[in-house]
Amino acid sequence: MKAVLPSSISKNKGQEKEFRYTIGRAQILICGKKDFEKVFPEKSSRKDLPKKELLAAEEELLIQKTGMKSDQIFCLHQLHGNRIHAVDTKRPRLSLRNRGDALYTKNRKTLLVIRTADCLPFFLIIRMGNNYLTGVIHAGWRGLRQNIVFHSLLRVLQKALIDPSHWKESKIYCLCGPHAGKEDYEVGSEVAKFFTHKRQISQEHYLLDLRAIAKEQMELSVKSFSLKAGLKEMSLFSRLNYISSLEACTIRMNESFYSHRCADRGRNLNTIWLEH
Repeated sequence: MKAVLPSSISKNKGQEKEFRYTIGRAQILICGKKDFEKVFPEKSSRKDLPKKELLAAEEELLIQKTGMKSDQIFCLHQLHGNRIHAVDTKRPRLSLRNRGDALYTKNRKTLLVIRTADCLPFFLIIRMGNNYLTGVIHAGWRGLRQNIVFHSLLRVLQKALIDPSHWKESKIYCLCGPHAGKEDYEVGSEVAKFFTHKRQISQEHYLLDLRAIAKEQMELSVKSFSLKAGLKEMSLFSRLNYISSLEACTIRMNESFYSHRCADRGRNLNTIWLEH
C-alpha cells in the first residue's frame, strides 16, 4: 500500500525536528533521548537511576511536554505479547501493574503511552465524523509473531464501527514510529523463520523488516473486518491511510532515540491522545 500523507495531517514546527503530529483532534508525540536530556540533563544516561525514579522522571517529562496531569497518563507493564486494554472512565487508571502491549480509547485528554527501544510503536486513529478512537501498540518481533497489530486493529475497528452508519464517514490512519530499521535489525534464524519480510545476510543471520510485517497485519485486519461486516473490501481500504512521516531508525538515529541494540537503558515514550 502506498504511503499517504493526508492534508489533515500537520507537523508542528520548532527549532529542531520534533516527532509530534496532529491528525484532526488527535495528537501524537514521541519523546526520545534528546527530549529527556533537555529536561533532565543530569539523568540523561539513566544508567544509575532506580526504576522508581526513572518512571517518575518519564512522567514529569510527559507532563511538561503535553500539559496532561498525572492521572490522565496511562501505561502498561509490557510483555511482548498480544494483550489489548481499553481505557474508559469506568475503569481504574491503568498502570505498570496492568500487563499488556496495546491501548485504545475514545476518551479525550487521555494520554496513552507505549515504551520502546527498537521495537515498533504502531499508532491507530479512527475518525468517524467528529468522533475519534485512538490507540497505540508495542510491536516487537515476539508481539508480531502473535499478530498483535492484526488483533489490535481488528478489535478497534469492531469497537469504532459497530454502527453501520459510521462506515461511510470513517477514516483510518495508521502510523509507525521510530524503530530498528530493516537495514539494521539483525536476528538469528530461530527468529527469522517466523516471518517472510526478511533478508538473509549470512547462513544464520537475517535482517528483519518490522514495518513491513506490521503493515501486512494491518491490511489483513482491514480485510478480515470487511468480510465479517459484509463490506466490500475496497470500500474500507479506500479509507485506510498509512503514514510514513514518523518513521526513523532508532539504531541509525541513536543520538535522538534510545536503542536496546546500542546498549541504552532508556526507553522512547510513544504517546497519543485526543486534544478536545
